[in-house]
Amino acid sequence: MKFTVRTVLFVLLLTLTSLAAHAEGPVSIGINGGGQLAQDAHIEWDRITFYWGSLNPAYGVWDEGKFAELQGIITDARSRGQKILLILSGAPAWCGGGSNGNNPCDIESWKSYVDEVSTRFAGQISAYEIWNEPDIYTNPGY
Repeated sequence: MKFTVRTVLFVLLLTLTSLAAHAEGPVSIGINGGGQLAQDAHIEWDRITFYWGSLNPAYGVWDEGKFAELQGIITDARSRGQKILLILSGAPAWCGGGSNGNNPCDIESWKSYVDEVSTRFAGQISAYEIWNEPDIYTNPGY
């Protein structure tokens, strides 16, 4: 009798789990990086990290070469039918970002950066991630 009750409970659990796990629509899968392999694997999202400090290396200075490089990555991913998740992080040293960009800068500098990036890539970015993993224990700025 004990074995039968366990079996019934196990089957019930499997049934409920499979019902709960059923997706009503397509499941989106993303990847850090893209390219032909991502397209072949039907990866729908390309998660791109391009640090603030590389795009804005000095106060009021925007690196057009880095913006062109980022535009190329975005254009390539979009030509493959992928959506873009762009991570906004990596504060430059000139505004107190520290040696690895982990320390937050003043809010006006942040707003300027977000405005510049979102204006340049308007209509091309599907979603933004605001800072990646600011709460990890090796990140003393947070």
